[in-house]
Amino acid sequence: MIARSGSKRWVSAADAAARKAGVHVGMPAAKAQALFRGLMLVEADSTMDAAALQRITLWALTLYSPIVAVDGIDGIVMDTEGADHLQGGELAMVTKIANQFLAKKLTPRVAIADTWGAAHACARAITRETVIVPSGETVRAVEKLPISLLRVPGKVVSDLRTLGFQTIGELANTPRAPLTLRFGPEIGRRLDQMFGRVDPIRTAELVEVSRAFAEPIGAAETINKYVGRLVMQLIEELQRRGLGVRRADLIVEKVDGTRQAIRAGTVKPVRNVAWLTKLFRDRTEKIEPGFGIEKLTLVAGIVDASGRWTSDRYRDRRRRAHARALGIESGHRNGRWPSPDSVPVEGGVIPLQISRGRPISGTAKSPIQDMGGGQYRLTKGPPNTMLRANN
Repeated sequence: MIARSGSKRWVSAADAAARKAGVHVGMPAAKAQALFRGLMLVEADSTMDAAALQRITLWALTLYSPIVAVDGIDGIVMDTEGADHLQGGELAMVTKIANQFLAKKLTPRVAIADTWGAAHACARAITRETVIVPSGETVRAVEKLPISLLRVPGKVVSDLRTLGFQTIGELANTPRAPLTLRFGPEIGRRLDQMFGRVDPIRTAELVEVSRAFAEPIGAAETINKYVGRLVMQLIEELQRRGLGVRRADLIVEKVDGTRQAIRAGTVKPVRNVAWLTKLFRDRTEKIEPGFGIEKLTLVAGIVDASGRWTSDRYRDRRRRAHARALGIESGHRNGRWPSPDSVPVEGGVIPLQISRGRPISGTAKSPIQDMGGGQYRLTKGPPNTMLRANN
């Protein structure tokens, strides 16, 4: 099969006889013809190939896994964790997949590994129909594979070969700093994805909550619902620690192994559920769920233990109004009102110790109405608030 881009023509696929003669994918078409006399060349149709690959993906979705995606231009990827037992185990499943392709006179390459990157590389490197990489053996399975299977741009692969790198193992054992300085972070990211080493940096003091999903989510209303629940959990934890949040990050982990982060910040520390939820819901439209989201994590990146929080402001105003109306002796004598935190509120009734020798009603300007039985109504301030004088 010959692919074309402008005036360039190269081999996009080759059968066993052509490969035995030395023809390989990526070879210029003219060179392939020179190697093998009588070589049959067929122009590739990328549109029809993409449509066929899409049909295969949908077929795999109905039979083998709820999470299936197109992998490049020549493969598909499936997350079979928790689903392979329905086919009798991993070996029975890959054997069945291979036999179904062989029955259609198609040549399959099926690989199972711990990570998407490792399975991608092994499926394109093996010469037999199937391979299963044992759990925990990813490094040994891929270290001798060519760097072209690392899923980095062709120009990067060419430059790495010029520098003397041939295998993934050689690249993995090289210090990251020089590679990142010259090629950027892509090589390190692909290596981490292949070896399953992508772990976010966390400190012991970091406050975070998360929610993993048995089935991937993607609808905007579903995302907003779970973001709201995470905000409530985060605020509860912040209140328990006596903290307020100034910057929070929502980390979206997708089924294809990629992450997306959304950040919200405030000038002052807050722990107001409604406000923080609105900040994130205004930004969730930027989320691109792709083939689905498998985990949401909400992290309080910057917290503050000083000052009062937005969630406490209404309660503080209510407490101050009650304290002023009662004119508590100790606070009034010093020319200030008592701290709101010293006036607990339970169900709208404030159990305060009040001196019965001090008149609290009967004056023209009194904000308190005597209801009898030791109970009083606050006539100025929040409506329907009852006060009780304790003996």
